[in-house]
Amino acid sequence: MRRFGVSLVLVLTAVLAWPETSYAQGYGVYEQSACTTGRGGTAAASPCGDGSAIYFNPAGIAGRAFSGSIGGTLIAPSATFVNDNTGLESDFLAKVYPVPNLYISGPIADRYAVGLGVFVPYGLTTEWDKDTFEGRFLGYRSTVRAIYIQPTVAAKFGKVKVGAGLDITSLHLKLQRKADLSQVVVPNPALPPGTTFGALGIPYGTDFADTEISGDAWGVGYNVGIIYEVNEKLTLGARYLSRQKITTDNADATFVQDPTGLVLTGGNPFGLPAGTPIDALVAGQFQPGGLLVDQKASSGLRLPDQLVVGVTVRPVTQLALHFDAQRTWWTVFDQVPIDFAESDALDQALELGAKNVWTWRFGGEYTLSGDSQTVLRGGLIFHKGALPDSSVTPLLPEGNRTDFTVGVGTRIARSFYIDAAYMYVNQADRRGRTVPLTIAETNGLYKDQHAHLFGVTLTYDF
Repeated sequence: MRRFGVSLVLVLTAVLAWPETSYAQGYGVYEQSACTTGRGGTAAASPCGDGSAIYFNPAGIAGRAFSGSIGGTLIAPSATFVNDNTGLESDFLAKVYPVPNLYISGPIADRYAVGLGVFVPYGLTTEWDKDTFEGRFLGYRSTVRAIYIQPTVAAKFGKVKVGAGLDITSLHLKLQRKADLSQVVVPNPALPPGTTFGALGIPYGTDFADTEISGDAWGVGYNVGIIYEVNEKLTLGARYLSRQKITTDNADATFVQDPTGLVLTGGNPFGLPAGTPIDALVAGQFQPGGLLVDQKASSGLRLPDQLVVGVTVRPVTQLALHFDAQRTWWTVFDQVPIDFAESDALDQALELGAKNVWTWRFGGEYTLSGDSQTVLRGGLIFHKGALPDSSVTPLLPEGNRTDFTVGVGTRIARSFYIDAAYMYVNQADRRGRTVPLTIAETNGLYKDQHAHLFGVTLTYDF
């Protein structure tokens, strides 16, 4: 009963505090354990003892005592966009995003174990100033949050461990952006079809609406892994996380009119008196029967599959060296469709054209002598960007990255352990755009893209 009570508290704490996440290759988030983060995310062959094997390699919970852990990572990203033509710079909003995680696992027989994990392997939040950022018409804030709830089973047969988990996924999507009046077709049958307000002299970048699309959906996938303990000095491992396609058919699309303060001049094509407010002219689009009425929409996302293979070498008892190679099939992230229930003219698909990429992870840990069981960790990670330049936008300004990690773990009481980690993310400058693809494939540079990550995990062995 005591174990069940502690487990329930951990589950409720993690679920009720679940946040939005940020800054990742594609929209992947690999920082699901402070122990693993400290050693560069290497865990396919030898997962940490905090239960995070449920995510990194489910076979790793076999042969371990009953334990529960809860932790999280604070992510502080920064980025700047520089326009080619104007030289103007826009900065990513300075915010900190928490990413919690929870794991519970334990044996049910000599060779079998079960566990439960709650984590977010895919997530993203990007946020810019909604009033001044030039890319606000593509999106000033976007959120992807895929929460995985994974019941897991594992078994050990001699030197081999195997494990599998069922991923029950809660997906949340939100896109917020401004609408540009210059790109809107003029509601006047006397004008040639397709005539926009821009053709009548309304300048590009004239805000006239604030839009939001938000939806939730559920999906199911799986996670499998194997570990082979060759001998005391060498361990091999592999893990596969399945892809998922999740669609939300009941998203909410809302439209709020922004005042432009503009007026018509004399001799306008509407035949209206000079001084007539343009805001009054377009106000009907926000009323019943108009194009920009609140309505339902459908959208969805493909969550890519991952394959990770790893090796751990222990040249001496106190030292472990880890290496992981990860393949992520980002090609499934080819587009994000948005279909509106009442305004077919607004339907669109965000074309992305992502490619499959490799991530290389190197890590090590050294256990100090003594009863404290203090472990020092370090790691190095190389990521490749998944998107072409034309798809690098305010919604996802990703690129090639090099990450540096350090960490420490120690026992703070008889059954309590604490792990802490720091990661510095250095992302290369990347060409991209803040304008529609019909205007330019790229129009500037995303630069000074960095992030500081701080992680802590508290583990209790029952």
